[in-house]
Amino acid sequence: MDSLWHPPNPGVLKMNVDGAFKPSSDKGSVAFICRDHKGYIVEGITKTIPASSALQVEAQALCFALNHLINSNRTSNPIIIESDYLVLVEAVKDPHLSPWEVRPFLAEATVLLPRLVKSRIRFCRRTANAAPDWAAKAHDNGLLKSSWASFPRLLCTIF
Repeated sequence: MDSLWHPPNPGVLKMNVDGAFKPSSDKGSVAFICRDHKGYIVEGITKTIPASSALQVEAQALCFALNHLINSNRTSNPIIIESDYLVLVEAVKDPHLSPWEVRPFLAEATVLLPRLVKSRIRFCRRTANAAPDWAAKAHDNGLLKSSWASFPRLLCTIF
């Protein structure tokens, strides 16, 4: 498994999802960044959500991204969805492994994933997920303007 982010094949999008959570808070931030085969950011979104653990934030980040893809009519696009939270990726692939606190989110993910007919979810190393990690943390700290994804070529040079 590689520790660097690599672009997908031509015609495929790669969506990396992540979340940020502070134990002293009752909320977190979720982020996803979707890039094309050249590494250009097609789309990036962050959002504040209620949560009580890092795992809940990660699970909600996945559901947020899946819902967005479906609502954006990308159900037939080939998309690789990556998360750096191995417990989450394994639980999506085998719901019997899901921790109780995220079962509702994983139930939602298992309903949504089949609607994205050419997508798959897989684990990636944290270093390969640096862009959404940065976006979620920056959003959580109030440092991210709402127009942050409007400068995709600049962000591509950073990550």
